[in-house]
Amino acid sequence: MSALRILTPGLFGLCLFVFAQPLLAQDANALNGYWYTEDDKSIVKVFLNKAGTYSAKIVWLRDSLYENGQPRLDDNNDDPELQKRPLEGLVFMKGFKYDAGDKKWEGGELYDPESGNTYKGYMEMESPTKVKLRGYVGVPMFGRTSYWRKHTGPRP
Repeated sequence: MSALRILTPGLFGLCLFVFAQPLLAQDANALNGYWYTEDDKSIVKVFLNKAGTYSAKIVWLRDSLYENGQPRLDDNNDDPELQKRPLEGLVFMKGFKYDAGDKKWEGGELYDPESGNTYKGYMEMESPTKVKLRGYVGVPMFGRTSYWRKHTGPRP
């Protein structure tokens, strides 16, 4: 048996391991970037934070100002102090970790400024330009699903 036949499976395995690592990381980072939320009400930026989990913040709102010209605030929050913060720039999702086996970002929380409630949630890519977001209380069966589409225009 030649040395080439013995080395080939090992070399193939090593190459597969080395070159597959960026592909696995690419799956986890597929969520990074800008997304239009449901009904194009806002654009959010999803990013990997310093803690190694994924977060999202609001970077653009269709209706960003009240009629008086002032920035829209977090009016529906139960905490009176937090009601003073502007919605643009608000980090409303945090703590999501990528599970390569399930191909989902799980274990995070999302805050809904329209209701003032915080939910558990998970996200998964439907396609390179569409993400499914599921927010729920308790178990995923009791929740709501929203779909976001990738923002491909100039940076907001």
